[in-house]
Amino acid sequence: MQYKARLDDRDFDVTVERLTFLNTPGDELRTFLSSEAARINGSFNIGGIADPVVDALIEKAIAADSRPALTTACRALDRVMRAGRFWVPQWNRPSHLIAYWDVFGRPSAPPPRYDSSGSEELSTWWYDSAKASKIERAG
Repeated sequence: MQYKARLDDRDFDVTVERLTFLNTPGDELRTFLSSEAARINGSFNIGGIADPVVDALIEKAIAADSRPALTTACRALDRVMRAGRFWVPQWNRPSHLIAYWDVFGRPSAPPPRYDSSGSEELSTWWYDSAKASKIERAG
């Protein structure tokens, strides 16, 4: 309860928060990074970021009419956020390490075009009883 109250009031020196965004950032940028959100106690803008340059880049990203324009706006926003030291990125990896037991199969069809998991291996697998029985016999 006290932790939440301190977050809501921005009464802390440092905190760890995971911010996740969609593959195509949009309105949620306002929720997490805008001056408007900074004026709301308890908003997702936990750092209280209120910067007109950040606001302008958010609007540029939302209004982007092509993927290259969106990418450019988001990269500029990223640079401004880092330069302003509003947040310190603590972890980024373009892939995820996973351990698995080979009891799963995958369809022979191509993966869904707009797979939201970021990894077709994780979203299109299913239990394969034939593979599982080989492991059970070996064990």
